[in-house]
Amino acid sequence: MSHIKKGDRVKVDFISESATIYSGKRFTGYGVVDRFEDGYVFGRLDDGQTFMCFASDVEVFTERDQEVGDDSHGDYTQMTLEQLQQEHAELLLFNDELDRNCKAHKAKANKYQTKCWHIQTLLMNPVDKDMTLKAIKTVIERVGEF
Repeated sequence: MSHIKKGDRVKVDFISESATIYSGKRFTGYGVVDRFEDGYVFGRLDDGQTFMCFASDVEVFTERDQEVGDDSHGDYTQMTLEQLQQEHAELLLFNDELDRNCKAHKAKANKYQTKCWHIQTLLMNPVDKDMTLKAIKTVIERVGEF
């Protein structure tokens, strides 16, 4: 792992075993190497947290990954056509599921908005309070229910 050098972009994922207050803390994320010495990598994560770990706990980005600014593109360039097609199909399914969930939440929000509007109109000038309460109960139970 002598190819690690100052300024390299890295991805780290390790649990500290340092016999300090940080012992047992998981360090994960992306960062920059400040120093590499005797098999240890010293650096800082993008959120400012400093770290020290073994070289085996870091993944160094290639120059292409650093230019792109995202290591996920490196994975896609190594995929076969079949793998890319499978990834694409999975992403389409994922997006369809998100769309369905979004539409369901929107429909539910519209239903409650309608109920609120009906209740608001009933409360504008309640002549008979008992009838108004019965009407509100009916709105709550039935409006927007299919």
